[in-house]
Amino acid sequence: MEDFIVISDDSGSESSGGTRSGRARRLRRALSRTPGALPRRTVNKGQKLEPIPHRRLRMVTNTIEENFPLGTVQFLMDFVSPQHYPPREIVAHIIQKILLSGSETVDVLKEAYMLLMKIQQLHPANAKTVEWDWKLLTYVMEEEGQTLPGRVLFLRYVVQTLEDDFQQTLRRQRQHLQQSIANTVLSCDRQPHNVRIVCQLQRMLSIAVEVDRTPTCSSNKIAEMMFGFVLDIPERSQREMFFTTMESHLLRCKVLEIIFLHSCETPTRLPLSLAQALYFLNNSTSLLKCQSDKTQWQTWDELVEHLQFLLSSYQHVLREHLRSSVIDRKDLIIKRIKPKPQQGDDITVVDVEKQIEAFRSRLVQMLGEPLVPQLQDKVHLLKLLLFYAADLNPDAEPSQKNWGSS
Repeated sequence: MEDFIVISDDSGSESSGGTRSGRARRLRRALSRTPGALPRRTVNKGQKLEPIPHRRLRMVTNTIEENFPLGTVQFLMDFVSPQHYPPREIVAHIIQKILLSGSETVDVLKEAYMLLMKIQQLHPANAKTVEWDWKLLTYVMEEEGQTLPGRVLFLRYVVQTLEDDFQQTLRRQRQHLQQSIANTVLSCDRQPHNVRIVCQLQRMLSIAVEVDRTPTCSSNKIAEMMFGFVLDIPERSQREMFFTTMESHLLRCKVLEIIFLHSCETPTRLPLSLAQALYFLNNSTSLLKCQSDKTQWQTWDELVEHLQFLLSSYQHVLREHLRSSVIDRKDLIIKRIKPKPQQGDDITVVDVEKQIEAFRSRLVQMLGEPLVPQLQDKVHLLKLLLFYAADLNPDAEPSQKNWGSS
């Protein structure tokens, strides 16, 4: 947004409906002809927060009364400042009547979303001031996508308010987490039904993987969409919950594969396989961030844990024929067809020993000290998982492979 409001006279920018009244036309002309009247403000130290001044707020309510949403949004975008916040009923109007309107243009929806994010940044919502609740969220999720084109933007806003309030409460008054927005809608003690519904979203993802004829292609596409979101998860505990609650082992493999591929200085051309896991072991670093204090060994501990997740899910992918369509898979399971040998799965115990030892040496060199017991245990468990996978492979040969390069 610019520092001053400019609203086009182009009728294409207006929301659908009948012709505007003369009052609305005069208001629109006034908006477009008022140069530099509304500069942004910065709040000084000691300056208390106040509602938007009555005169300016009246200009906003005029646009609401005349059903002129673009004017409403653009006025508010300029009036909201570090010092001035909008009344709750105005925020509720932006959410329910503009962002969740079924008749506004895409441009108006984006403007409304940007306004809400600006308000959230300058005046974060808390459990007492938030203008969405579980009832509204449920309604939005149950409606058809075509009915509510602003649904995705609304969901982004909901997640942002939850995350901001949770982190702010955690920083300032940890003992008051029970008063956070998240506690009012996602507490296992207070709202177990809501938590069960959220868990169903993972089930929806697993169905999305299966619904097309090629689960591998579907999981690749979904994993690409999820990659950026996973990188933005701030805490390890949250990432662990995300991965452990994923119902689709194929999708979990693909998300982890993308993370590891992006963390390697030289990405491998090996397909999803045991050989690829060995390559990641000695060529990847962590891309994932953490807002809490964290020693370097814990970063490596999480990387090893993700390799464990990858190997565990990959065994499910093989044994349960998860790369075949759900229709073909049924016949394969009934006929007890053994999984076909996959390219890159012909690793041996010797290969595992060699790569694990190389990884241990790499860790000691990177950390500058012997491995702590917790990390030693993680590496040992990873070694056992690799042994298990190698022993299951009937075509494994007692020869060493070079998994250190692609």
